[in-house]
Amino acid sequence: MKRLALLLPVALAALGAVAALAVGANTTPGASAGEARGVTPQSATLTGKVNPHGFPTAVYFQFGTTARYGKRTATTDAGSGKKRRPVSAEVTGLRPETTYHYRLVTFSTRGSARGRDRTFKTPQIPTTPSISMSPNPIVFGRTASVAGALAGPSVSGKQVALEGRPFPFTGVFQQIGNGVVTSPEGAYTFSFPGQITTQLRVVGMSKPLFTSQTVTQNVALATSIRIRRSQRNRQRVCFYGRVRPARTGNAVLIQRKLEGRWQTIGLTLTWAENADFSRFSKWMRLRRGGTFRVVIRTTGGDFVDGVSREVRIAAPPLGQERPLAHAQATKTRDRGL
Repeated sequence: MKRLALLLPVALAALGAVAALAVGANTTPGASAGEARGVTPQSATLTGKVNPHGFPTAVYFQFGTTARYGKRTATTDAGSGKKRRPVSAEVTGLRPETTYHYRLVTFSTRGSARGRDRTFKTPQIPTTPSISMSPNPIVFGRTASVAGALAGPSVSGKQVALEGRPFPFTGVFQQIGNGVVTSPEGAYTFSFPGQITTQLRVVGMSKPLFTSQTVTQNVALATSIRIRRSQRNRQRVCFYGRVRPARTGNAVLIQRKLEGRWQTIGLTLTWAENADFSRFSKWMRLRRGGTFRVVIRTTGGDFVDGVSREVRIAAPPLGQERPLAHAQATKTRDRGL
């Protein structure tokens, strides 16, 4: 009995050693691949988890278009912890609309492990439209050009349409004019009649469907300018003209260009002549000539300020009579009316 008591500690020590060897045999790092995240037509982020089991461990991902892989990410340090920890690696240079295989590989002084095979598919490169307008703003009653082009894998011969939503931009978008077919390079052009400030966009009418960004085509008040001199006092000049569409009570700024900058020298208001247009007029005393214009201020978002053409008015020579209307200012045709 005494001999058995002496042998028992030895036996327990031997069993502990065997158990330790068994645990040591199961300390190869664990590896499991997770989902591919942030997948784009040409890149993705591979994820996974690894358990180093207390030994310094390194990891990398294998990937390729088949289960033979063929490519791998750079080797990274996974530490030497005893719990599972996440790892990830970004892969680039992928092909659009392609299925890729990947798995996680780990190794340490205790051995290596390979996770199960997983797959993800890259999407097709999206078809994206651009849109630009010229001119912007456009004078009321004139026509602007709305142009753009498709970018993507298939851009030729696509049906596209121009849609608009007029101020105050609370309604639904509606098609303007007829649709067009893109050129072999994906280009398209529309005409926009300038009647009121409008939000515009381009939409695809055939697959793939798409919608461009929304842009605002501003419409400016059409403004003319004319002048006439007083027969009695040649320094007195009347600025007058028309504004379309008809506006009542809009401020009319009479401006002179001085050293490259416009300075307001007079102010009046518009009055409605009829349903189509308004008028304005303002007598002023000018002791010297120069370059002049008028600006019609707006009070809402349906139009932007109207700016007339520039006119050159010469100062009358002292003691000399001038014709009723200055030829240079009145012979020029009004623009936009």
